[in-house]
Amino acid sequence: MKVIGHREITGRLLKACGKGVPLPSMLFHGPVGVGKATTALYISAMCNPESQRKSILHLLHPDVIVVSYRDAVPEGPRPEDFDRTRSISIDAVRRIRQEVGKPPVEAERRFVIFMDADMMTREAQNAFLKVLEEHDDRTTFILIASNYYRLLPTIRSRVIPVAFGGLSKQEFMSFEHGWKHDPERLYNLSRGSIGLALMLDKKPLDLWARYLAEILENPSVRLVSAIYSTIEGSKDLLLFLIPFRVAVMNKYVKTGKPVYRYLFEDSRDIEDMIFRHTSVEVLVHLLFKALFEFEPAI
Repeated sequence: MKVIGHREITGRLLKACGKGVPLPSMLFHGPVGVGKATTALYISAMCNPESQRKSILHLLHPDVIVVSYRDAVPEGPRPEDFDRTRSISIDAVRRIRQEVGKPPVEAERRFVIFMDADMMTREAQNAFLKVLEEHDDRTTFILIASNYYRLLPTIRSRVIPVAFGGLSKQEFMSFEHGWKHDPERLYNLSRGSIGLALMLDKKPLDLWARYLAEILENPSVRLVSAIYSTIEGSKDLLLFLIPFRVAVMNKYVKTGKPVYRYLFEDSRDIEDMIFRHTSVEVLVHLLFKALFEFEPAI
């Protein structure tokens, strides 16, 4: 298993393990797809005896548990077809509470990796707070979050924050993959996130770029409908917002017209509404609303 980047973080944590220092419960926070979960699994493996590492990396070890809204993937462990609009339920937290009330089965220290902890419902977070307060002292929790502030302050105060950033261009390019789109373009769009780049690479970026160039120049209801036809659900809309923001900011820098700044700001509200499960069709039309307030529709 290879962790790309984040050498300072992994080095510091492995040094503590090497000295026999029990790792505290931590919150790995930062952009989606930069390797937080991969690092967490790697640390869990390297802090246990060598004989147990293979089973940990393949998610077969009873004392390294990955909590997610769906099945994790060995060595990743990001679930396939990851969807940031899905939630971790209170039932998942209750099952973990029962498990961590007991001592580890084989390892000296149990690790519980909470994938996308910021996707827990409010009820699940309150239940997890009790887990943090009452768990066996041989358990380390590693919470993975892309939005630090979606977690309750009472949870954040009980874990050590560890900040992750995007990968450097050199680190990103070291990842071997048969990219469909230009890897440099994907690097720039994803801001150094391999996970996000992999998701974007599956999308019609060239078509989106063409539609955006046309609609920002000449607002058209027809083009809004054409864009909507390329977006299959809330996950696609979240990904579309990335090139959308790049396009409108480039237009704002070039022209200075406030409409493009309004479009960018409105996209933040649209993203929040995605998580509240508003109709995708409605959101796509709202995304371009400011254009039609400033310019006549074709």
